[in-house]
Amino acid sequence: DSTVHNTSSEGIQFNYVTNFKIDGVKCWGTGDDCMSIIFYSNNGTISNSNLQTGDSGWGSSSGIEIEDGSYEIAVVGNILTGDGATSTGDCIKVVIDSISTTLAPHDITITGNVAQSCVGVGISVTQNKTGATMYNIALNGNIIKNSGGYGISVSGQPSATDLYGISITGNGVYGAGNDGILTNYTDGVN
Repeated sequence: DSTVHNTSSEGIQFNYVTNFKIDGVKCWGTGDDCMSIIFYSNNGTISNSNLQTGDSGWGSSSGIEIEDGSYEIAVVGNILTGDGATSTGDCIKVVIDSISTTLAPHDITITGNVAQSCVGVGISVTQNKTGATMYNIALNGNIIKNSGGYGISVSGQPSATDLYGISITGNGVYGAGNDGILTNYTDGVN
């Protein structure tokens, strides 16, 4: 168990890390994401943690953000809470940005988490880069309560099949500022 509080940027950032387990972390008061898993980090688990979306500095900070080619990551049994004031960030975000020079994340499992009072989206999967294929993303058995945006959003590029193999099963969305579950420009959602 670890506690991370009052950082000017990420609470925890993993770059190029293989075979990791993050368990029982408490994180709040960060300038950016509580946990940022980036640059091909792989074969890891984030579990049993209490995280708050970043509440100072960057504005769109997430509780957990997985990006930049990270793969084989499991996010299991965490409680994520929006700060309710300054962050427009998502509780959990899997993303490839349009300006990224890396591959897209793939083989990501997000299971049994509670995302509550997120100012942005409860769980967001966003493929923003044409030609970077994001695949095998499973969103199973999560509970989203009172998100400011969508409860769950899975969105790819128009006229592309760069986002596929998506599973959305057994989730509950209880209060969302927009659609409960949105899928947009994807190929193969179960």
